[in-house]
Amino acid sequence: MILEQLQNAKNFSESEQTIIRYLLNAPETILDFSIKDLAKVSYTSPSTVIRLVNKLNNKKGFSHFKATFFNEINSLAAHATPATAININETNYSIINKVANLEIETIEKTRLSINYTTIANVSKLLNSSTQIEFFGFDDNLHLVKTYLYRMMALGKQVSIHDSANAQYYQAIQSSSKAVAIIMSRTGENRRLVEIGTHLKERHTPIIMLTPSHDSTLGQLATEWIEIQSDVHRESIGNIVYDTCCQYILNVLCGILYSNNYENNKSILQTYKKNVKHMLLK
Repeated sequence: MILEQLQNAKNFSESEQTIIRYLLNAPETILDFSIKDLAKVSYTSPSTVIRLVNKLNNKKGFSHFKATFFNEINSLAAHATPATAININETNYSIINKVANLEIETIEKTRLSINYTTIANVSKLLNSSTQIEFFGFDDNLHLVKTYLYRMMALGKQVSIHDSANAQYYQAIQSSSKAVAIIMSRTGENRRLVEIGTHLKERHTPIIMLTPSHDSTLGQLATEWIEIQSDVHRESIGNIVYDTCCQYILNVLCGILYSNNYENNKSILQTYKKNVKHMLLK
């Protein structure tokens, strides 16, 4: 296979390896290239391109080389499943396709896993609450901030604190009129379990975003929304988890926007008017 030869480039000259790096990083660009075009973008010579193509393609010509090479690239992308880890032999093209396929599949799995009764109940909790309180740490804290600020733009009072101590204080002073959102990748974070226990004692409804309903945090939930995750796949697992969380949070923002549409339009218009006024000063 041409792709296998390109990924084992140590047997090629330095000039040929320059062309190989271009082919692996931007394979889709060569479809309409001539030999001169490839030589130009790779800063080599047409004779070097011809020599490399002959080595790779048994002297069958540049057109045959392009067709064969691109078929292999497409085949790799088609058979690359989201469960396949990104490895050292990836091309930029294959990574583009793997990440896109992974995010699309994650959103689809999440959509199909959603319990519509749960979402209806979550909608009621969000709309009836006087305040939305977020609890979570580290990456979850940074991931959720943008969405909670959007909820502020949708007419909700939102509480979000960076420090663990501040989150504890928030929990022990919470009330049944608020609603808590807790996000955890494992469902077993000790600090969040303590916070969740305090919230239950305060009769604060809890919307739990975590992979397992059977986890300690899952059992504390008033309403549980499943989060897709793969903690064993490092960077791939991060993509799955982050994509799923962002999708769910976008859904919650959409619910708030739709259910209070006229009020939200008014808030947005007032904001735009004031921002424009301040920028003119």
